[in-house]
Amino acid sequence: MSRVMIYGHDSSVAQSFNITIKIGDSEVFCFYETLESPTAQRDKRDEWKMIGPTAVLVTKSSATHCRPWEDGTEHICAIALLVPYRQNADFVGRSDILDKIKLQFGLSQQEELEPSQSRRRVSLYGIGGVGKTQIALAYAYWIRVLHPDISVFWVHASNADRFRTAYTFIAEKCNVPGRENPKADILLLVKRWLEEQNKTQWLMIIDNVDDIELFFPQQKSDVLDAHQRVDRLAQYIPDCNHGSILITTRNKQVGVKFDQGSPLIEVTKMTDDEAHQLVQGILKTEVFTDAVFLLASKLEHLPLALAQATSFIQENTISISDYIQLLNEGDNVLVDQLSEQFEPVGRDSETPHAVTAAWILSFHQIEQSQPLASEVLCFLSLMHRQAIPQTFIVEYFRRRNPEYAQGNTFAVLIKALGILKAFSFISEGKDKHIDMHRLVQLVTRKWLISSGRMPATVECAIRIVASSYPFGGFETYQACLRYAPHVNSVLAREGTNSKAEKVDKSLLLQKLGRYYGHKGEWENGERILLQAAKVQAQELGEERSETLSTRCDLVSAYFDQGRLKEAEDLVSRTIELKKRVQGQDHAATLVSMSKLALIYANQGRLKEAEDLYLHILETRKRVLGGDDLKTIESMSDLAKLRIQQGQVKGAEEIALRVIEIQKKVLGEEHLRTIGSMNDLSLVYREQGRLKESQDWAIQATEICQRVTQGRLREAENLHLQVVEISKRVLGEEHPDTAAITGNLALLYLEQGRWKEAEDLGLQTIRVLANGLGQEHSGNLMGISNLTMVYVKQGRWKEAEDLLMQVMEARKRTLGEEHPDTIMTTAKLAIVYQMQGRWREAEDYGLRAIQAMKNGLGEKHPNTLIYMDNLTGQFIRRRSDGKRQKITDCV
Repeated sequence: MSRVMIYGHDSSVAQSFNITIKIGDSEVFCFYETLESPTAQRDKRDEWKMIGPTAVLVTKSSATHCRPWEDGTEHICAIALLVPYRQNADFVGRSDILDKIKLQFGLSQQEELEPSQSRRRVSLYGIGGVGKTQIALAYAYWIRVLHPDISVFWVHASNADRFRTAYTFIAEKCNVPGRENPKADILLLVKRWLEEQNKTQWLMIIDNVDDIELFFPQQKSDVLDAHQRVDRLAQYIPDCNHGSILITTRNKQVGVKFDQGSPLIEVTKMTDDEAHQLVQGILKTEVFTDAVFLLASKLEHLPLALAQATSFIQENTISISDYIQLLNEGDNVLVDQLSEQFEPVGRDSETPHAVTAAWILSFHQIEQSQPLASEVLCFLSLMHRQAIPQTFIVEYFRRRNPEYAQGNTFAVLIKALGILKAFSFISEGKDKHIDMHRLVQLVTRKWLISSGRMPATVECAIRIVASSYPFGGFETYQACLRYAPHVNSVLAREGTNSKAEKVDKSLLLQKLGRYYGHKGEWENGERILLQAAKVQAQELGEERSETLSTRCDLVSAYFDQGRLKEAEDLVSRTIELKKRVQGQDHAATLVSMSKLALIYANQGRLKEAEDLYLHILETRKRVLGGDDLKTIESMSDLAKLRIQQGQVKGAEEIALRVIEIQKKVLGEEHLRTIGSMNDLSLVYREQGRLKESQDWAIQATEICQRVTQGRLREAENLHLQVVEISKRVLGEEHPDTAAITGNLALLYLEQGRWKEAEDLGLQTIRVLANGLGQEHSGNLMGISNLTMVYVKQGRWKEAEDLLMQVMEARKRTLGEEHPDTIMTTAKLAIVYQMQGRWREAEDYGLRAIQAMKNGLGEKHPNTLIYMDNLTGQFIRRRSDGKRQKITDCV
């Protein structure tokens, strides 16, 4: 007797089909899942076979065999298709993944089984909603058509109960002996039965194997009770040569254990073409390709999300463009749409159909098995989703889990991040930064809100980022640049509004404001620093060090914008507070004094600046010692003031002393020491003492060659050596490297090497513009220096255009009476004079002098110097041909 088992919804036609088959010892008791009944016919060889859309040939030899435990009695072993879903007519693409599955299972190009080359287990892994189940379903129907003698079994494995239910169903439908015994272990019974069906090949698809604890629990077996031991489901997976296992999982770690070290197959997002086929197939109409591509991009090319969106479009009779416009209303709308329930083909009725629900199920699994990973996921969701530095994660872990020893931190974090990567929620780049799936980030945030955990998580995130974010400066500029998106992201969230959070936020705002100042965005920097100072004054008080530090940064913001009076007033008040709270000799007090001295110098109050610089220098010598780096810094400040006072000899003496101390403290090969040599060479250049400059250049060349083991033999002078070292130490795109390169360009200009000076000048402003911004003072200075190269070559139009650009930018950012704006105006007047454009030369010359009088005062040294230069150089022509000095008009 032979029996055909055809499982599906339409088994009611079995009775009429049995009536049809009157010849032979045959019985049909179940049907394929189809609305069309298959037909049985006898062929020319007098053998029975099934024909129709789901044809299966089942003979006595292939459908029955004797089992060892049945004492030779012939029993029935039907070929089964126990798949709970109909074939998905809308399934498209994924041919590359299907081909990988076929190859892993030993199917050659002729699609014949080659057991010697096949694997018994293959795992599909990928993020929830990426289409793993649909691919497995497509493979099940494909293999059934190609190899109708292979039984296919589908097992749900989202939990232990569903796994047991699936095995019980197999036992019932396949008449597994012993199934009716109430004491039978149904899992073990089915496992052994499948392993012993050595004359029948089978494929088992185990879907949603996500919970690693169900299959590979971490607890030791001796501490498990009887019920827990049953839940070790991996031991009930059959393992034999005539059976194959295909699993789908969101958790890569599960797949690794199942495949026992063999390569897994990752199911990634759809391509644009596959997305287009999917949407068009569901809508049953032509759709605009560009609209589908945009929709796919917004939904991260996830098949489930695309199917969900298309279902909404279909149900509400709207266009794809209308749906995209709906998504553009904000992230909340996008998450709401991803939360809409719908009924896709091949989706388990007990598994969430909405994308958000599917992921939240994974969140809960992670939370139960690895709480730390769940916490890290919540923390990461508040950052910008790309290039999240692991520094943040390490700091988060240490603060949240102080009980872990320092040595265990790395190992524990690897495991926590590993499970998030296994679920495809995050990925790690080559630079070790973390990227988070955009939609996962949005859903995680919604999860935090719905669970009431968002405020506390935000407070924690602000604290972590505030402690990890560096204070702005050229040394940390690149780090500040990389971290800024994450800072803005956490600051945009609402936290607990506790005092601790406000203080942490004010610290973060202070650091961010300082960064914007170095970036040249002074107005933004000032606005942010004012916010920080206000919060600190309210929460901590006017005299707390944090409040005073932020006010000191505000002084720099005012100074950089040329608002010298405001800067002077604020720093003076700050100094008085610091003296009272921290002491007159405190390091922070001396820093504020240095700022005030710099303001005096820029106001032309050189004697007051000198007195203050000398006081700071003497205090640092007394408190810190003559060789301390802060003391050396004060000496450098004084040297710059000496140059401003015209005391070049005094500047030279101080610069020589600075180099002497740096050699002793830092060594002659330290970058700061060589940088001071660079400063000294500039002093010599200003004096026209090129011989001494050359001597220092030769000495520095020998040092640099020693440092770089001869790699800089081609260097011509000290500047070039410093440039090369700066590139090596700081990087070619660092602002400090660009500034040193600009100094080298000026030296080439003095030597008449105009082409080299121009090339370096252009390189300098490119780096500064990219790193600091087009209107940053450093970049504008670089452009101004480049104009002198053009002036030397008589390229007046190019020089004029650049100077006009610099002047307008400085007017916008600094104001018309800022010293830098005045200097640019004076240079522009000189360029006009050199072209014989007397009226314009006079106009801009007068503007410069008037601005100096207003901004610096008539007696300021710079005002007097510029007036002297202008009266000696600028001559305008009257219509009668007479010449008159510009001073006649002043």
